[in-house]
Amino acid sequence: MIHEGEKIFYADYSHLNPEELKAEAASVEQVLRLMPKNSVLVLADVRGTYGTTDTMNIFKGTTAKTKLHVHKRAVVGITGVQKILLKALNQFSGQETVAFDSIDKALDWLAKD
Repeated sequence: MIHEGEKIFYADYSHLNPEELKAEAASVEQVLRLMPKNSVLVLADVRGTYGTTDTMNIFKGTTAKTKLHVHKRAVVGITGVQKILLKALNQFSGQETVAFDSIDKALDWLAKD
């Protein structure tokens, strides 16, 4: 997608069960790893996806494998205990993923530099 002239990669993880999430994360990894280093703006939509140990492990793996290619990463759909999981993910990955309440706010932040 394009927002304010910037290309943004939209990773739609919304309303996925763990098996669907695993498959989608693998697809996202393949695409992002083909991109130049430090070049990709990522918006991850996790609305309706439950924060479980399996989910966390999937996101840890994806973040680790794509970290070098991502310039900025935003996420929408983080609520409740998921905020604690996001904080742990950020510490693990060494790259901050910033949570937003709306896609519009996330897109605006990603487009700014």
